[in-house]
Amino acid sequence: MEVTDELKHEHRDIERVIDVIETMSERLARGDSSMVGLLHKASSFIKGFAEGCHHVKEEEVLFPALESHGVSKESGPIGAMLYEHASGRKYIAEIEQALSQYEAGDKEAANAVVNSVKGYTSLLRAHIQKEDMVLFPMAEKVFSEFEKHKLHEQMEEVEQRLEGKTHHEYLRDIEDMERAVA
Repeated sequence: MEVTDELKHEHRDIERVIDVIETMSERLARGDSSMVGLLHKASSFIKGFAEGCHHVKEEEVLFPALESHGVSKESGPIGAMLYEHASGRKYIAEIEQALSQYEAGDKEAANAVVNSVKGYTSLLRAHIQKEDMVLFPMAEKVFSEFEKHKLHEQMEEVEQRLEGKTHHEYLRDIEDMERAVA
């Protein structure tokens, strides 16, 4: 098993949420206010799973290990990935703010939700492709088998210290969201 296999698998789960969040925002813009709760659930998933687990593994384990092999944090792929992680957090904050405005009675805020969702999903699709096609193959080439084993252990430690839902619970949330928009 390669050290990035788990991260790639997590990308597939994140992509499933990207797909449903787009549908949810479009339905909200057409006046379906039942999507507000689902959008909050999707935001919670993104903050808990994508940000709170997946990105932590990258930022605290994978990226520093790549740096130790001479990959620059300030420029190159790590710098780009960190910038995109921060940009994603900004989009999620915008989505949540627009949802709050919508819930407060500003129905025009649905358009802001759609625009922020479009920005977020576009960013994340490109981000995931860069990691899967460029960064992860690079990582697999530079790490020894011993390093890969240690990195895998460190990623497991990240999961153990995180509070919140388990992967199984997050997967159930994804399935619930997919059923809700089917």
